[in-house]
Amino acid sequence: MSAGEAFDSTPANVETIQRVFCCPVANWYSAWEMPQIAHSCPDNPEVLHVNTERVMVRVVRPDGSDAAPGEAGRVVVTDLANYVMPFINYAVDDRAVAGAACPCGRGLPTLARLEGRESEFIRTPQGREIHGGAFGQLLTFVIGVIPYVLEYQAVQIAPDAVTLRIVPTPRFTPEFAARLQRDVESFLGPGVRVGVELVDCIPLEPSGKRMLIKSEAQPAPSPAPPVIGP
Repeated sequence: MSAGEAFDSTPANVETIQRVFCCPVANWYSAWEMPQIAHSCPDNPEVLHVNTERVMVRVVRPDGSDAAPGEAGRVVVTDLANYVMPFINYAVDDRAVAGAACPCGRGLPTLARLEGRESEFIRTPQGREIHGGAFGQLLTFVIGVIPYVLEYQAVQIAPDAVTLRIVPTPRFTPEFAARLQRDVESFLGPGVRVGVELVDCIPLEPSGKRMLIKSEAQPAPSPAPPVIGP
């Protein structure tokens, strides 16, 4: 499985592909600017080994310091093979979980998990961050949208408001729309309003990809500096 940006390969996806094609599955993490970043370990498929012959990878906290193993953060890369346009400590807009040493003994740095695009998060007023993988599992395995929904996209239109764009199947009903709205609002927590919008199609981004989560919310303005009188 190739990750054009960051691919969330669920165990269910892996099991289905292995069963249908009768072959093992390998994950490959790549980006347009920097191909061949990491790939799954043959002995521990849940771990991604970084391809250190071509790229250096860091998972960093908001302050730029390195995340500890098991801690999520932004992916920052340095390309060792691009002699035309160097990328040094370049943020690829992905999020991942820093990995520990793999017991396979290969010695390569690891990523424990890919969490998705930096922009593909719903951020709630309570400070929670919900990435596309978690949101997709909610819709698929908890709410059960597959018989009713062909495609979906969650658009955060404001810090306290999310619109679900839905391409419906013939089985989609107003009753299911109400349940979907109620269950997603419950999952996101108090203070977040959810609307359901039925559409004929969900347009692709300029990159040619379709984002599962998209943010159109403007950040809150910074408070004005205090006026100090005489």
